[in-house]
Amino acid sequence: MRKRKMIVCALEEEWIARLLERLRQEEWQTQMIDHAETLWEVQAPCSAIMIQEEELTEAYRWRTKDAGDSICLQAFREFAEWQKVPIIVILQQRDDRLEEQLLRAGAAECVCPEQSTDLAACRIARAVSKNVVSDVPMTEWERVIVDSEGGQVQIDGYPIHMSREECILLKRLLQAEGAVVYRDELVENLWSEVSVHSRRRLDGVVQRVRKRLYGTRLFIVSKYGKGYYLQYHKEENGSCFV
Repeated sequence: MRKRKMIVCALEEEWIARLLERLRQEEWQTQMIDHAETLWEVQAPCSAIMIQEEELTEAYRWRTKDAGDSICLQAFREFAEWQKVPIIVILQQRDDRLEEQLLRAGAAECVCPEQSTDLAACRIARAVSKNVVSDVPMTEWERVIVDSEGGQVQIDGYPIHMSREECILLKRLLQAEGAVVYRDELVENLWSEVSVHSRRRLDGVVQRVRKRLYGTRLFIVSKYGKGYYLQYHKEENGSCFV
């Protein structure tokens, strides 16, 4: 198998070193660069770029001569649009607000040391291959509304009652917009820990959601040895067990 190339701009920290080793096991070839500002000068020939939050800040300071200590989202948006490859950002710590801002600005995924390296590698793989799995337009996913707290889902205006766990599972699959979501990531989203017992519990939640989606246009599809993804069919189908 031909290895994909990833340009990495990050400090040599223990968690990052373990993540890079995990990515190499997944057929990635990684190339480290010392300074993020070089990415602004030369468009890197690669399949993805992974850059640490601190390096993004330093690159912004260098580019704008601004002494600020935060990321300029507009500058990041321009950077992401110019590179035309998935950009993975390594956050210092989990920050849902910053992650949402970066994703809106063009980041493909955000990971952090609070995650296991296996989970981070899964999220990176999903982000890079996101456009390969599904050819469903994003507008189709907007027809599905999930209210986790209220325990209700609406598909094309049709209400379906679900448990909180079922809503969390469906919402995560919807966020992937047809890309595969790995089993361990779903488990961690549901119960914050990965174990043999929690993986078995996941199977039960998936089966219950499939039953509740029966007769709708939404299907949960199994990707053997990987996880699950959603398909949205234009025509209603009586079976969602794929």
